[in-house]
Amino acid sequence: MKLLIYDQNRDGLEHWTDIILGDEETAAYVYGAAVHWYESTFMVYENVFEKVHAKFPDHAIIHTEGWTD
Repeated sequence: MKLLIYDQNRDGLEHWTDIILGDEETAAYVYGAAVHWYESTFMVYENVFEKVHAKFPDHAIIHTEGWTD
C-alpha cells in the first residue's frame, strides 16, 4: 500500500506537505501527495510542485483530478 496525503488543489499543497511531511515520524508512512489541477493552466501556483519537491524529494506528487482551460 502507498499512502497519499492531501488530494486537493495546488493552492494548499505546500502548506500541508510542510506540516505532514515535515514531521519525520509521520513522513515515514507517506508515499507522497495527491493533487487536483482545477485552476487555470497559466500562472497559478506555477512553482508549487518544484518547491515541494525540493523540500521533500523522496516523496511523490501525483495528479489525481483536473482539467485544462
